[in-house]
Amino acid sequence: MMHHLPMLILRASATLSSVFMYLSPLSMMRNIAKSKSTEPHSFWPILAALGNSTIWTAYGLLSYDIFPLFVTNFIGAILNLYYCRIFYLYEKKRIVFLPAIFMLFCFLVITIWETISNEEEKESIDRLGLIGCFVCILMVSTEYLYISPVLKIHYFQYRYSNYYNI
Repeated sequence: MMHHLPMLILRASATLSSVFMYLSPLSMMRNIAKSKSTEPHSFWPILAALGNSTIWTAYGLLSYDIFPLFVTNFIGAILNLYYCRIFYLYEKKRIVFLPAIFMLFCFLVITIWETISNEEEKESIDRLGLIGCFVCILMVSTEYLYISPVLKIHYFQYRYSNYYNI
């Protein structure tokens, strides 16, 4: 019994940190709803998080890992659907947002359907986990959209500060 305690603590802390990660955009959503505009925020991180949480929800369900994998990511999927709804309501560039969410939906349906319908159950679930890893990398890399302009400004200031006496 005692040898299971460290694993239980690790699973509980992973669950809490994941739920807090999925809750982190709530203040941004309140600001978007208050200002009725998504500017200067991008919807790409939200779509990437939705794809990530959906893939890992399916993986947790198919691999019978209900706690923490399924539960955590199911909460994340619900929250990210809510965030997408907020972006849909206030996004001025719906011409980009709607096709992006449609393409994500198609990707998720095809990926999960291929996993469910494949005769090699273990291999297809492992493949879904690998796809989940790639989507997770995508989710983390979308944060670069926020960091990139700041880095460019600081690089310019550092590079040309002596020349322009900034």
